[in-house]
Amino acid sequence: GRSISNSNRTCLLEWQTLPGGLYQDERFETPLLKGILAETGTYPLGWRVSIFSRNGTRVSLADEVFEIEAVDPPVPTVELNSKYYFRDNIFMVPMTGSYLGDAVISAEPSDLDITIERGETQLESEVYSSSYGSKSRVNRRINTDERGLWEETVYMVRAAYNKVPEIRIDSEYRTIAMPATSIKPA
Repeated sequence: GRSISNSNRTCLLEWQTLPGGLYQDERFETPLLKGILAETGTYPLGWRVSIFSRNGTRVSLADEVFEIEAVDPPVPTVELNSKYYFRDNIFMVPMTGSYLGDAVISAEPSDLDITIERGETQLESEVYSSSYGSKSRVNRRINTDERGLWEETVYMVRAAYNKVPEIRIDSEYRTIAMPATSIKPA
């Protein structure tokens, strides 16, 4: 439980019923549960608030058990910010190779498995550890390589929750090598 006191009384909140996988974060004075529920569904959560007099007499003020619902997180999103955007996830890039843009991956705060591929070549694969907050946002720079004139290359950005890998996104982007940035198909 967590207690708060002043010179006359001490107030205590105790978790009475906790679903497996949840725990009180000991770094905080206020009640704050952390952890992971293994399955989606409804779980009971119970607590009791008590007050203690100076001589130690306990008086229960309230107790309650209520249901919480564990749901899957939303699918991560991927956006490619690039000055070379043409249309329909096609990017017209210099044939000499260049900075394509930044892949911006947004998700709920959780560890993310991120993979970036150029054709059959894996450019990057990592687990991004989330910080506390309302959303995770990861920026990854993508560079193109030298290609033949009008050659098409497929880039794939994959993002999945590390603990729930079936919740994922695979975003495909196509580049077409052009002779100069001022020359594009109509």
